[in-house]
Amino acid sequence: MITHKIFVCRISYKNKRKKGISRGAVVNSGFPRLMHKTKKRIMNQLVETIIKGIQEKKGSDICVIDLHEMDGAISNYFVVCQGNSPTQVEAITESVTDMVRNELGEKPLHVIGLENALWVAMDYNEVLVHIFLPDIRKYYDLEDLWKDAKQTAIPNLDDVSE
Repeated sequence: MITHKIFVCRISYKNKRKKGISRGAVVNSGFPRLMHKTKKRIMNQLVETIIKGIQEKKGSDICVIDLHEMDGAISNYFVVCQGNSPTQVEAITESVTDMVRNELGEKPLHVIGLENALWVAMDYNEVLVHIFLPDIRKYYDLEDLWKDAKQTAIPNLDDVSE
């Protein structure tokens, strides 16, 4: 799990009289801006590692949906892809889990859907990974549901090599 520490400085009891601030007040020390950049870099690294895990098992039609600007979004990114069989969907799920754990030391909070492997959802807190079978992906059409968000299509490895 990605953890972020909030940096704050406490005003000492001695300085409280001078500044008119109550004891134990927390003051913004300028670190949140730095933290935002660090958090964004970590999320981008996570998304790139997830994509690498998907591509390792020939997952196709990868789409990254950036939900930062969207009201009501449950995460900052969706990474959507598909496998051609339940076996491939399971293999992609394993590959993503292993790749992220080995490279970033993170584990998903939840993995749902492995029982029938028609649609597997992996929750990395700020990034949700959706691995579909093609007909299930077409039926739910997450890309259209979030069409107002910025979407980035990642070329299939087969298409790049040709």
